Amino acid sequence: MDLRSVDLNLLVVFGALAEQRSVTRAAESLGLSQPATSAALARLRVLIGDPLFVKSGVEMRPTPRAAQLTGSVRQVLDTVRDEILMARVFEPAMADRQFTLLMPDIGEINFLPRLLVRLAQSAPQVRLRTRALARGDAAQALDNGTADLAIGYYPDLHRAGLFQQYLLHNRHVCIVRHDHPIVGTRMTLRPNSEVVLQQYRFAEAAPDNSMVMQLLRGGFRTITGLISKNSPNAASIRTSTATI
Repeated sequence: MDLRSVDLNLLVVFGALAEQRSVTRAAESLGLSQPATSAALARLRVLIGDPLFVKSGVEMRPTPRAAQLTGSVRQVLDTVRDEILMARVFEPAMADRQFTLLMPDIGEINFLPRLLVRLAQSAPQVRLRTRALARGDAAQALDNGTADLAIGYYPDLHRAGLFQQYLLHNRHVCIVRHDHPIVGTRMTLRPNSEVVLQQYRFAEAAPDNSMVMQLLRGGFRTITGLISKNSPNAASIRTSTATI
């Protein structure tokens, strides 16, 4: 039998008849008229090839075939109602799944310890997997479902369809020895300041498209405006770290 030719609403009528044992009461429970319910029963009889419910005194008794089908019909109706039509509610204590988070290594240091403590208390079966991707790849990972959440500076995610929430403000700190010959006694935020990198080292845990990393790879020895608060590129470099 082709399922496309079957009116699945007939299963709802079957369930009501099996429970109420009366065409009138079944019609009332479904909000249908008695003639409409009787017509649905007639269609069920043709579909199944069995009388299904027959008059016996003041009630409609199920035939052996109807009694055999009652459990399966109720299971189908319960599945549709409870698993398909009901809005899913996330229950942390009952959740047993893995979430993939996109974050740089600094995010793992700052967020993961506290997050793992909270999960152990509220969602002990939840597992976390972290990935460090280039910022330009984060949107695709969220769109195709390979990642569930991104924590960090991801300018490409500022678009419709993605929920965002501000977590914290980040700033750069430059560390040098106290008698550094270039910096002198103190560093300033004066416009057009320059930091000359005579020697530098950097560690990279994953691909990064930040301005500082690109400059370092390219062999630049002078980064103009890096510590200037008026730098037009300040937003582009605020999540990178350079050590002199």
